[in-house]
Amino acid sequence: MDQEKLVRLAMDKERYYFIIAACMGEDWVNAPAMWECYKKAGAFYEKEGIADNLALHFHKEGHAVLEEDAALFTGYFEHMYYGTDNGIDMDALKTAVFEGQE
Repeated sequence: MDQEKLVRLAMDKERYYFIIAACMGEDWVNAPAMWECYKKAGAFYEKEGIADNLALHFHKEGHAVLEEDAALFTGYFEHMYYGTDNGIDMDALKTAVFEGQE
């Protein structure tokens, strides 16, 4: 099964999906493939008008949820659930270092 199918199965206007991974040092995670998964699933979220319900963040290195991840996804969920204007840049949560690579 392609991973984007799992993300699409979770798609709902009342549900939010946040992908976190590392760019380096993750031999088995395959961050570039996670980016492709995000893009493919994102097309379906966009078509349904809920593109902001899908976000991602790639930190530099380390198999863990880091402080930077926690700050971003906490801000993201506060924004999405409560409408908090906390300076979250939604565009930054829709791109990765892999953008533009084939």
